[in-house]
Amino acid sequence: MASQRKVDEDFVNYFKNGNPDPGVVREMIAQGCNVHTRDRYFNTVLHLAMRYCYNKLAVVSVLLNAGANPNSTNVFRKTPLQIAIKCGQEMPVINELIKFGANINLLDGEDNSALHCAVANFRQPVVDAFLKLKADVNIKNSHGNNVLHQCVLCDDLYTIRKILQSKDYSADINAKNNNDETPLMLAVKSGNYEIVKELLSFEASVLIPDKYGSSLLHAALKKPDPNLNLIGELVRYDADICSYDMELSSPLHLALDRYFSHPSDKLETAKTLLIYDALRNSDRTAWCKSNIGSKYGGILPELLEFYKKCLDEVKKMKSELIHGNYSFLEFVIEGLNNKALFQKRTIYKTSTVNQILHICKEYPIYRKIIASRLEKIDLRSKLMDIDVYVQKENECKIFLDLDSVFTLSHYLTNLDLLNLIEAFSDLQAPCQDFGSLTLSSRKPEKRKYDSDH
Repeated sequence: MASQRKVDEDFVNYFKNGNPDPGVVREMIAQGCNVHTRDRYFNTVLHLAMRYCYNKLAVVSVLLNAGANPNSTNVFRKTPLQIAIKCGQEMPVINELIKFGANINLLDGEDNSALHCAVANFRQPVVDAFLKLKADVNIKNSHGNNVLHQCVLCDDLYTIRKILQSKDYSADINAKNNNDETPLMLAVKSGNYEIVKELLSFEASVLIPDKYGSSLLHAALKKPDPNLNLIGELVRYDADICSYDMELSSPLHLALDRYFSHPSDKLETAKTLLIYDALRNSDRTAWCKSNIGSKYGGILPELLEFYKKCLDEVKKMKSELIHGNYSFLEFVIEGLNNKALFQKRTIYKTSTVNQILHICKEYPIYRKIIASRLEKIDLRSKLMDIDVYVQKENECKIFLDLDSVFTLSHYLTNLDLLNLIEAFSDLQAPCQDFGSLTLSSRKPEKRKYDSDH
């Protein structure tokens, strides 16, 4: 009779050869093969089944029913569940392991939980299942990254939203990893604008620097091609354009450095900082003169002249009321959706949107921001009420039908839609209510249109 060691070696090798038959596995166990036997890397046959037996649910069931431990760990401290995730085992196998007691919060050799592993391997159904089982989203791995950090590293906006929007999890949105980076800092450094917006909307702090003293704005501006929309969003949430890092540079200094190293920038980066900062803060003119003038004196007059125009537009916004005591400045900062009054398509929202469309020409510097604060569905709806046409020189106008206008609007940005609305509307009319202007000679048929989500 073969020794137990030889029997177990044969058992291990049978799994490593792949495609084991559940009946044969059951018979080998009945003849004395040990389900707890391990190879030289301390993998049990259950580990090996996850690696070499793709979606062999029957084999997995035989092993588990024979007493295989779903929480055993190999030399890398990985459980069968973690290997199953990495090797692409489908949900029936995952569920079978959990049914027999697999612990989803056990950590591997790098302190990754099964949820870390599922996110890193883009296993969305597995992620959803673990979240439903209340997996701990705040466990940190050896790099100090919790699950939100891991989601950012994998550009997984869907899971970030699911975690932050649910009341079942208390995710630490401002947790710092070993480099003192929050999930928001990682998102800024990777340049993922959509994730940055999502984290900011759930009150991620803009004030936490990394271990090198760089703020979010510093990190955004040090990228080879800074995303100006992302930078503007950070300033909108009170990121400070005048804060210093360990090298005694402020974000505004970095923006001006970029102008001198990349003349094609045309001061656009620095102006973006000033545009958004003027919306939120008091006059920074004195600070600019004392902190910018010594190094960038040659361009300071141009910068300050532009900044004064920003402040003048903001001052006018404060005094311009667009609905009750709701100022135009509040709209430019927040949009309409933060106000309960405007969250549904009511007559109040319609009239307010009309008023915004009527006055926005008076704010050329903030025009792009104004367009971004309006909802695309409102702009598309307004465009549908207007006669849109094409005309070549000395030829008749060719009017677009509603279907063509609707299809066209789907491919346009908010700013494009705003420009079209103004181009084809009589905005010079003396009436203050945009909605009562003569916009079209036709009465469009009633139709439904999808929102852009």
